[in-house]
Amino acid sequence: SRRITLVVNFNALFSHVGILMTVTLALSEGMSCFLSLSQVLGYSLGALFGVSTQCTKGIWVMADFKQHLHTDKFSLIQTKRSHFESLYQVASDPLIWEQHPAQDRWRREIFSAFFEEGLSNDLGCFTIVDSQPQNVIGSTRFYAHDPQNASVRLGYTFLSRNYWGTGANALIKTALLDHSFQYVESIYFDIGETNWRSIKATEKLGAVFCQKAEEGKSEYLLSRAAFLSRRPSLVSV
Repeated sequence: SRRITLVVNFNALFSHVGILMTVTLALSEGMSCFLSLSQVLGYSLGALFGVSTQCTKGIWVMADFKQHLHTDKFSLIQTKRSHFESLYQVASDPLIWEQHPAQDRWRREIFSAFFEEGLSNDLGCFTIVDSQPQNVIGSTRFYAHDPQNASVRLGYTFLSRNYWGTGANALIKTALLDHSFQYVESIYFDIGETNWRSIKATEKLGAVFCQKAEEGKSEYLLSRAAFLSRRPSLVSV
């Protein structure tokens, strides 16, 4: 089949943004394109407003993963550079990373690189705060939103050991999942193969093993239906 490259220049419409997109069209018996006009416009609007876009039942919506989230006990706010010292105070505990592939993340220079990655993540990064004493207790983030497959990944989570075994993780993850399942059908978790603590916590959410991944990690998948079946038990802790 012949291949034609069509360049759609949105400079005329959005001169201050200068969005330039390339759409590849394939011609065989008839014309079929990998990106429909609706998709081009949807992704372009996402680029214009700086958010991910998701097509659900033919309707384009802005998938905003950067909102502040709240539960009765915890707040998840977008991470700022000024949060570094409070987060490092939690992350400097070596036992937090004992089963993690990055066991040296308690070291300041290693954690600093991890923190910078969170700040530059296109879906944002959450600083987790205990609402009553207003203490920073950890961090988490969404990443790798895939609009075509209606999925996103959730991870890079750590919590102060004072909150292990208290049900805090279930409440925090429920808030995150309630929000993200407005935009996606599936959520993936990348977990170290020997990080049994995280594996157990993720399975409690309803996630199941999907496949082995690179760098000694395993991929777990949580569908909306599986989460909703577990949700009542998660919020009753």
